[in-house]
Amino acid sequence: MSTIILTEGKKDKILLEKILASLPLVDLEIVACSGKGSATSAARTLMSTGDDRIILVLDMDAPGKGTSMENLRLLVGPDSDRFKLIMLEPEIEILFFVNRAALSHALETPISDVVWEIGMSAPTSTLSALLGKGPQHDPSSLLNSAELLEAMRNHPKIKEIQEFAQVAHA
Repeated sequence: MSTIILTEGKKDKILLEKILASLPLVDLEIVACSGKGSATSAARTLMSTGDDRIILVLDMDAPGKGTSMENLRLLVGPDSDRFKLIMLEPEIEILFFVNRAALSHALETPISDVVWEIGMSAPTSTLSALLGKGPQHDPSSLLNSAELLEAMRNHPKIKEIQEFAQVAHA
């Protein structure tokens, strides 16, 4: 039985691929969907047509079509051993803010208390402000920091993903 991780988009997929790359997970596929509604629809289809384990990774920043908590609970149905919902609050970029020292080191600049607090509630816009504009300032460039990646791998939501995926192959 394989495990499929569904994300809201390509950037989320790239982030999770990099974070999960060195973890001992086998038979794992990460799929980029085109938004919450698309990811939820894909999860619903996979739950009804296959026997793969599904991890749906969504941001809590704004609801998408078909992503109310009620609709998401309906996805699970009687087969909760095959489905895991990971909600990142407020969005997946919060993973960059798991360890202040590691993020400061990756940015090569200290992060003030005020900026850190803002980053906890608005991580995407804070990363943009810290990195500047343009493609060379993409947050994925920070993933070259082994220290930051290690901190991200220890985030509770990443641990949930790892544990759920490992059960599939036990």
